[in-house]
Amino acid sequence: MKTIPKSANLIPILRGRYSPLVRRLGVCLITVMFMLTITVFLPTSSDSGTVSSSPTEGNYDFTLKKEYVDVFIQKDGSIDIYYHFEFVNRGYLDGVDVGLPNRFYDKDSARAEITVGGSTYDAEEIRKSPYVYIGLAVEFDSVTQALVEQFGTQFSLDFYVNNPHMVYKNELKDGTVGIRFRPTWFDPEFQWGSTGELRCRVYFPEGFNDTSQAVYLRGHQWDSIGIDNETNLLMANWTRFFVDPNDQEDGDLDVGVGFPKEYVDKYYEHNLWEKFGNAWYFIKFHIVTILIGGFFIFGIVAVFVLPVIHAKKRAKDYFQPKLCVAGAGPRKRLNVVEAAIILERPLNQVLTMILFNLVQKKRVSIDSRKEPMRLRKLHAIGTTKFENKFLNAIEHNGRKCVKEEVGTLNRDLLKDLLVKLVKSTQKKLKGYDYKATKQHYKSIHKHAWLKVKAANTPKEFAQQFSKWSPWMMLEEDFPDRLEKEAINYPHTPYDNLNWHYWIHHDHDSLTDSQDRVTVPVDFNDIMSDFIELVKDANGHMVDGISDFGAEVTKVTNPVPVSSGGSGGYSGGGCACACACACAGGGR
Repeated sequence: MKTIPKSANLIPILRGRYSPLVRRLGVCLITVMFMLTITVFLPTSSDSGTVSSSPTEGNYDFTLKKEYVDVFIQKDGSIDIYYHFEFVNRGYLDGVDVGLPNRFYDKDSARAEITVGGSTYDAEEIRKSPYVYIGLAVEFDSVTQALVEQFGTQFSLDFYVNNPHMVYKNELKDGTVGIRFRPTWFDPEFQWGSTGELRCRVYFPEGFNDTSQAVYLRGHQWDSIGIDNETNLLMANWTRFFVDPNDQEDGDLDVGVGFPKEYVDKYYEHNLWEKFGNAWYFIKFHIVTILIGGFFIFGIVAVFVLPVIHAKKRAKDYFQPKLCVAGAGPRKRLNVVEAAIILERPLNQVLTMILFNLVQKKRVSIDSRKEPMRLRKLHAIGTTKFENKFLNAIEHNGRKCVKEEVGTLNRDLLKDLLVKLVKSTQKKLKGYDYKATKQHYKSIHKHAWLKVKAANTPKEFAQQFSKWSPWMMLEEDFPDRLEKEAINYPHTPYDNLNWHYWIHHDHDSLTDSQDRVTVPVDFNDIMSDFIELVKDANGHMVDGISDFGAEVTKVTNPVPVSSGGSGGYSGGGCACACACACAGGGR
């Protein structure tokens, strides 16, 4: 039932001038630790379930069509949580793990029902999750497992639990309290694609209905607020479509509300004892891993891993906004490439976006995808400064290519392009709210995917994809997501497939003088070719393209010289910053 972690090499070599007794003790210690590791990780039967050796078990794979969560704030400082999930099973599934806000959840209050084919079944067991360290596992019985095991089976899960210790003092507005809540998410290793629809509704405590006194979580304003006819309670609502589980994990979909403190009988403040308690709970959950693994990997991590992680992180931190003002609103009307800089997308991805913009505008065509890519210059100038710099970077035998000439990209000129692009974007952000700006362009990116996926006909899909694909490319793992979510259309000829031009360089054999398709087109072949072209551009545009991040960061955001100061935070507005967010990441 459970996946078995791969064991690392646990036997170090004893070196140095040690006595035979010390060496024997060292060997004994290593042997004991190795046996403990085997004992922990090999399949065993216990009260937490049996690990089966069946090759099909553990291969969790599902789609989440809907995740609805209703949160009711109680006067005793707790919340009632009601989840409704709609799944499509794609592999083995013996249960569902639901992450919860904090360690004080009331396990005895939990209940769950699984609905398959119009019939409802109780969970076999609800227990502490073996996957999520703050959460509960809803285990299916053998009958339910058999009903959902067929590929493509749709089923729903309704789950309820009460979670105490949730209402906290709002440190941003005197006299108010509130909650912060993160809807649970599932590990992308198990969940296939995005969550189709995520809806969160938070119900204020009984007796409070004055919207003028209600406050929202900073940076996460509700979509709507009003009296719910069914419960007669004040309710705030947030709804999002095609949600990336990673965004949920990062807190981009957090919700929260605040209200005057007299509407609850009990609320809490964060303190040192709470932090100690949370730390101890975490240690208990991971105690075996900490004791066994920590001894052996500490030295390796300190010497080898941390420098690599730091270097990679620094490579992504090329954008450092300057003189931004919290609460000043987002910087709008930036183009998609500048938006990619704001969101700190990998610089090889930024270059790919510039290239595809130029191909779409018929300024450049791709003659060869092999590293380094060979490009044909179709026009001398672009429509932006960075497009002009990109065109000027196409060289043949050390000189700038002329129109219709084929060449490769000069690496130094591309680096200069990126440095200037980052700095100019920093200047455009001056006086605006950086966080609000990021959220603005994230919403455009998500809207782009929504518009394309909502297309009802192949013709509409082609038109929407042509219009929105540049914004879709802001996706961090764009080729993989497009491959998973591409729409399957038949062989059919349609007009206005202009986007076909910039997917296939041999477009003349397929289109007339107005770029209209004159022969049947297989959308699957087109999309597959497009996906491979994006991958090739990300990796093969120029030699050493993956090193651009670190090189540009040294110029645009150099490592500061420490002066012994301390950091802080700032913010303002009508907001709530309190309470706990949910855990997640289970099956």
